[in-house]
Amino acid sequence: MSFSLLILKGPGAGETIELDQDEITFGRVDDNDVVLYDPDVSRKHFCIVAEGGSCVLEDLGSSNGTRVNGQLVESWDLSPGDEIQVGRAVFEFREDSGDTGVVARGRSSSAKAERGAAGMSARERFRAREAASTPIGRLKLWYDALAPRSRLILHVGGGVLGLVALLVTWVLAQGEDGVLGPQDHSGSVVRYERRMADWRFGHGVDELSHHARDDFGFSFNYLDGRVTITFDAGFIEGDNEVEIRLNDERLIGYAPLAIGTWIRDNYIVLHHDALEPHSMNEIVFDQNRNPGASPPATWAIENVRIVEDAIPEPDPIRADERFELAERRWRNREISPRNLYSACRHFQEARDYLERLDDKPPLYDEVAARVRECTDQLERVYRRMVFEAQRHEQFRDMEAARATLYQLLEYFPEETDPRHRTVREWLRTYN
Repeated sequence: MSFSLLILKGPGAGETIELDQDEITFGRVDDNDVVLYDPDVSRKHFCIVAEGGSCVLEDLGSSNGTRVNGQLVESWDLSPGDEIQVGRAVFEFREDSGDTGVVARGRSSSAKAERGAAGMSARERFRAREAASTPIGRLKLWYDALAPRSRLILHVGGGVLGLVALLVTWVLAQGEDGVLGPQDHSGSVVRYERRMADWRFGHGVDELSHHARDDFGFSFNYLDGRVTITFDAGFIEGDNEVEIRLNDERLIGYAPLAIGTWIRDNYIVLHHDALEPHSMNEIVFDQNRNPGASPPATWAIENVRIVEDAIPEPDPIRADERFELAERRWRNREISPRNLYSACRHFQEARDYLERLDDKPPLYDEVAARVRECTDQLERVYRRMVFEAQRHEQFRDMEAARATLYQLLEYFPEETDPRHRTVREWLRTYN
């Protein structure tokens, strides 16, 4: 008796994955047996383990959880007909009487058998079915077919060329004064300091302080408060192209689309429960469309600021008061721009008064949802009005640009807000 998964929803719907290994892993990164390209899927999301003629599903500490028949589970003894959901993908667990194999996209199972795939593992079949569709994949298949002597010659020649290239790169990296050159810092995570706010990292953009084709991050010591991340993003040509992850696993957002320009003062507030208190935490900016891109995608991040503010002691009564005050400001947000900003601030205060409670009341989820809704609307206002001011400048209508910026200050009245400071500095350039 064999087991398989039928893909009901998501990429590859209608295909079947045969479970013919002792353990098969599923996740968002390439070192899994089955890769699911979905931002709601963790890097290593879940696995299926064969145990004594049956299969057990184990969640691997994923951020968004694994559901079986609609129920969040950590471990589950699978039975035929069970539906497994992760992100947008849904699988049906099946018990098969014969060899089903993995049905390749656009190919029949008999064609796959002719390729000799019957003796391959699930991981090998998953790689093989993708390989022939890309130039790199076809090159790998050619390499695998080389005789050992030909491979040796290829390795020696490649090694010599690699040493020459490394030497040239090292010389170029020294520059006239021995300063940092264009070497790739992808994968680097450096401890955050205030001076690093001036760093500009990414790929394919002028005046980078640190070239990073793929990803770059910062570690910071978290105490027990509320952490706010602000940053500027530029030259990003695709939606959801640059992931922002916390502690390598938790997806907390994306850098905004910024075609040929900079989007300033992007703002993310990290939840208290998402951080590891009294220890080092990491924020990583990961350009996830670079692998395989030709030429590599452009992206840049600068002016990263990581600020931690104290969270007050729990006080449900004050939380209720702040929530009611925020609701009144929210209902009147069309009357005065400041009402929208005040609503956001009071919703945040209400959540802060509930953040440290071990057993959070129903109000907490409602407040958290209102914080997201309010801050999203405020961010849309900021970006729209910045675009309007830039457009007025482009057409040399400086009075209209100045009026737009003064109106924007009404939406961001607090001088401690980085967006307020940016607009103030912008207005000074008109003097």
